[in-house]
Amino acid sequence: MKPPVILIIKTGSTYSDLRNALGDFDIWIKNAAGDFNCNWKVKPVADVEPDKIPNYQGVIITGSHSSLTQFYAFYSGMERVVQQIIDHRIYTLAICFGHQLVHKIMGGAIDANPLGTELGIVTINLTLQGLVDPLFAGQSGSRIQVYASHSDIVIKPAPSFVQLAWNKLALFQATRYDDFIYTTQFHPEYTKEIMDWYLKKNLALLTRQHISNPLHFATADEILKRNKSLPKSKLIIQNFLNLINSK
Repeated sequence: MKPPVILIIKTGSTYSDLRNALGDFDIWIKNAAGDFNCNWKVKPVADVEPDKIPNYQGVIITGSHSSLTQFYAFYSGMERVVQQIIDHRIYTLAICFGHQLVHKIMGGAIDANPLGTELGIVTINLTLQGLVDPLFAGQSGSRIQVYASHSDIVIKPAPSFVQLAWNKLALFQATRYDDFIYTTQFHPEYTKEIMDWYLKKNLALLTRQHISNPLHFATADEILKRNKSLPKSKLIIQNFLNLINSK
């Protein structure tokens, strides 16, 4: 049997210095995949051809530093991409900005989080559906730690999506549509080193949030100290890829 072909749709890029040191979003996803046997294709979001989506066995939509509270020229093309994914039931994992993009296209709503930016290691709670979902196989219990880096959230999920995980800052940390589209607000592709870069790049923001709401946000130094390796984070990407093989 031929290995599956997985398309990574890049909706943006990371900081240039981080990209030079540790690669970009697509590299992090491939690293998290481990030794999964597949053929990777990577395309910027503006270059994706919707009519060719049925040629792929899986799609992963990356995060971005952009905000969906603004308009983007690629939006109409991504509407066609998502429709092809639905029509052909192609396994899809959408991360952070990708998570928000899929929900918006399918009828949900996105806005800046009124509670502030979620940045660093955070704890999310699996719902009953999340506990039994294969995406979270291998996790320990109903509360798991993940890497987060986002200011916008899904404030209204698209119809027919199942909530898989939540926390106080984002009610829709992970969702599923039918049994083939998965979305995560958090970043299963991050590592401790990547998270370190994001925290240090945003020390001023973390400091402002603590000063404005010290009961809700820890100091920047405390958040930095909490950063650590989360070996089970990449299991989420590996579990998603295993779903493609089981099809």
